[in-house]
Formats: sequence, structure tokens, C-alpha cells
Amino acid sequence: MTRRGLFAGILAARPRGDVVVYIERRGKDYAWSSCRWSSGGETRPDVWIYYSGRWPAEDRDPGRWCAFLDDLLQEMSQWLEEKTGVAGLSMSPRH
Repeated sequence: MTRRGLFAGILAARPRGDVVVYIERRGKDYAWSSCRWSSGGETRPDVWIYYSGRWPAEDRDPGRWCAFLDDLLQEMSQWLEEKTGVAGLSMSPRH
């Protein structure tokens, strides 16, 4: 669907706070789905991230893996900061 269709679909559904919305993009096409948050009694995470890019599987350098994962965690931390106004902590593990 187009970006306009994506917006229209999400606005028509009006997801509430207990709903997780998944949005994907493939080229210029978008799709979305949703599901109710079900955590088996656990609290909902403050923020989370999906990653579907290429993993550096062939790279055996632990430093590069840590940098790669740190980039993902920094992205997640920025979302949390924008959501709550609380500055994220350094997410890099110390080796």
C-alpha cells in the first residue's frame, strides 16, 4: 500500500496503548499489522526494536559485533529518550 494508505489504515484502526503496531516497508510499498500486548504478567517493555538488515555473521571481530549491537541499542535508547525525556544510558558492554 502507499504511504497515504498506511496512514489511513492506522488512523481508521485507532490502535490503543495495549496494541503493538508493526509497520514494514518494501521499496515504496508499506504494510502494517497489529496485535494486543500479551506478556504473561510481565510489564510492557519501555522500548524495543526489530532489525531485519544484514547481520555481520561472517565477521569474527568481537569489537565490530559490539559496535554493531551498540548502534542498535543506541537507536533504541534514542526512542526511549524521545518518548520519556529521560536521557539513555550508555549501552556499550565493557570488555
